[in-house]
Amino acid sequence: MFEPTPSLNYTKDNKILRFYYNCTVYPPSVPNIKCLQRGAKHSYAFVDGSVPEFDWPHRCESTVTVPVIEKAVDGLVANGSGDALREGFKLAWKTVDNECQLCETSGGFCGYSSNNSTSVDHNFFCFCSDGQHLKNCHYHIGEISRKSPPNYLAIGAVICGGLLVISIVVFFINKKKTGGGKSGFSQIPNTYEK
Repeated sequence: MFEPTPSLNYTKDNKILRFYYNCTVYPPSVPNIKCLQRGAKHSYAFVDGSVPEFDWPHRCESTVTVPVIEKAVDGLVANGSGDALREGFKLAWKTVDNECQLCETSGGFCGYSSNNSTSVDHNFFCFCSDGQHLKNCHYHIGEISRKSPPNYLAIGAVICGGLLVISIVVFFINKKKTGGGKSGFSQIPNTYEK
């Protein structure tokens, strides 16, 4: 079942519906879901708080709990559990901070992204008619784009390569200015006189 978060919660307009599937032993006086009957195995649906006293979890193969809109529960007996499920359920959205409120008042829809499902850190996005923004639909000036971070290794390699090329060019220019490649040892006498 859906676990509420600090920002998403069920409303008071919902009721909890419990399904017990493929029960091998069951009380004879309780009506079952006819379309789910499989031979001697019966299935049941109850609104939370009105489940008859019985050892349902140990007598049935599986249990499913789902929220449904309260008004759909009223027609559960007449219309069946399928109609109640099709009605859905309501969630209340409560913002943790005012980022979302600023986004929504500008005409956008809030969005959060997290690199880790257990992390409380999140990236906020405001989804607008003209695309994704960082704060609200009117925030354009100085907005930082959500591109991937720069590759510092590649940037460092390019800078080092550039410095190496410049050093080689400077070396050859200096060599040309100091005599065009003549060695300084050519002026040392090669004979020794006494």
